[in-house]
Amino acid sequence: MGLDVASERSGILGAEEPGWKICRWEDQEFPPNYSVGAYSTVHTVDEMRAKPDNIEFQDVVIAGRSGVQFRQRQYNANEDCSFMFSTASGFAQLDVLNTGVKAKSVPPCERLKPIAEAIVPLFPK
Repeated sequence: MGLDVASERSGILGAEEPGWKICRWEDQEFPPNYSVGAYSTVHTVDEMRAKPDNIEFQDVVIAGRSGVQFRQRQYNANEDCSFMFSTASGFAQLDVLNTGVKAKSVPPCERLKPIAEAIVPLFPK
């Protein structure tokens, strides 16, 4: 997948967020402006859809599992992509932040899809 395991960061700017478990890794090819995040939370997909900063929702199927693709309003379409999947206790999410010029050579959802294909089967149902 090209992720640098030594670059792992937890939380948001190093702080844990109640109700969330968050980890991010940089890509060895594109540091430091490209990263992949994995999230799990007790919140629901409907709660994420209701947040005005989350936009461009569309249904997706990754590794045979139905989910939702979206991006955050503060990023351009070529900088951010997220996939989220309902779980019994909330949802699990993967995202790509793709803010470097070199990293933008690959659309973020296209870059995230093979990573998601490998990881989504490990998500709880």
